Amino acid sequence: MKHKKILATAVLTGAMMVSGTAFAADIPDVSRADYRYYLEDYAWDYVEKGEYAYHTDEELKALLNETLAKDNTSYPQLVKEKLQDEYHYTADELNGHTENELEKLLAYEYMQQQRKFMKDTLQEYYNTDVDIERYTSLELLEIYYEELLQQDYQVTAELNGKTGYEMASVYDRTGAIHSLQERYGVDVDFDKYTLDELRDMGYWYIYSEQLRENWGVQEDLSAYTGEELETMVSKYRSAGVLKEQYNIEVDINDYTAAELSEWRNRLDTEKALRGMGVTEDLSDYRNDEVQRLWLERSWEKVIGDDTDLSQYDNDALYKLYLEKSTELLLGDLLAEKEQMKVEKEAAKAEKLKIRVNGALMYLPDEEKCCKAIGYLYESSEAAVIENGRCYLTCQALADALRAEAVFDDKTDNVTMKKDDYSMQLQIGNSECIMNNNRAIMDAVPFIQHGEIYIPVRPTAEALGADIQWDDASNTMYIRY
Repeated sequence: MKHKKILATAVLTGAMMVSGTAFAADIPDVSRADYRYYLEDYAWDYVEKGEYAYHTDEELKALLNETLAKDNTSYPQLVKEKLQDEYHYTADELNGHTENELEKLLAYEYMQQQRKFMKDTLQEYYNTDVDIERYTSLELLEIYYEELLQQDYQVTAELNGKTGYEMASVYDRTGAIHSLQERYGVDVDFDKYTLDELRDMGYWYIYSEQLRENWGVQEDLSAYTGEELETMVSKYRSAGVLKEQYNIEVDINDYTAAELSEWRNRLDTEKALRGMGVTEDLSDYRNDEVQRLWLERSWEKVIGDDTDLSQYDNDALYKLYLEKSTELLLGDLLAEKEQMKVEKEAAKAEKLKIRVNGALMYLPDEEKCCKAIGYLYESSEAAVIENGRCYLTCQALADALRAEAVFDDKTDNVTMKKDDYSMQLQIGNSECIMNNNRAIMDAVPFIQHGEIYIPVRPTAEALGADIQWDDASNTMYIRY
């Protein structure tokens, strides 16, 4: 994945009005243009796609609240969760601020991240240095997409007078057409199709390819819709897990995708409970009862307080469990904050080294913090130390461990597999699934310079490797 799109055709997010509002002194200032950029970008992620530029801030906020309410949450709650999960603010740090102040803080953090991403991407991949302090975010967006269109697809004539949002739309459309032409040899009148239709066409070819290559499907698939092929892929995946992990042979024609998924989830949950020491016969338990038992045992193991759990249904309890476990994790991170700073500075000063089964993986370089030399993985993006934790790109770590890495750009999930071991992570989320057991990591996968970075220790250990750290030489040892 070379580029993570900054926004789509327009920008989104709900809003509490920035202009004319008095914010606390410790909340950084956000320009009107940056606030609007952030607001539209969030709306694009959570609301049904539309021409958001024609909506007022309050209209976008209403759309966000309406959409989020379907998942029993709200825009203010989303703001707090983003600040905690993605920017690592603790509940104590957020307490005492109004909803408007918290939204402004999120807008500031988000725009700092977006501006840095555009600058770094242009510099790293397009050899274009931009002094971002000279430009507004919207001006920077125009520069960004103009470079991408010119260098990736040699598009210039269509750009005159277009805004950054319009260029983003051109980039998305051009990329979709290019993929269909180059990868699948599609030859149609692309002008007759909307961007969504082109994307649907692309997914049709992707699912067809997966069915043929992964499961040997030979039948003519031309009569199937993309959604039908996606359902077929889901059925084959679930059937594969049932066979590989539970030795259960099934005929996918006898079950719906939902039934296979439910069957798989039931067995995964039972397996997790066995790992927690549950020995009782679960055969008479309904699925919701098994899920409830897992939630209660997970609460006891991770949270361990005397909260009356009977007042919560399964969905509410699961949400509360995630909130509480994240708070505990953030509390631990805060307690280790000073030590993390020391480790981070040491890594910068001495240059981090990684050895895999004794062999040096990355060689320190004077111009870059670390530079791959091709022993296992050749890339300009080597190890990264963030909050005292070591990260590698998912492909670099997969190569080092001789594992398989699969990224799903629809869910932002990364799945790592090696022999009988597996690890599933999600960008921006500390929750993971280690060998079919849910867990909370003390690190969060992220994207930097267009690459997906995942934490080395929990991922490698989940895949059966042993991790040791040597402070004296600033070296991480990976053995398997």
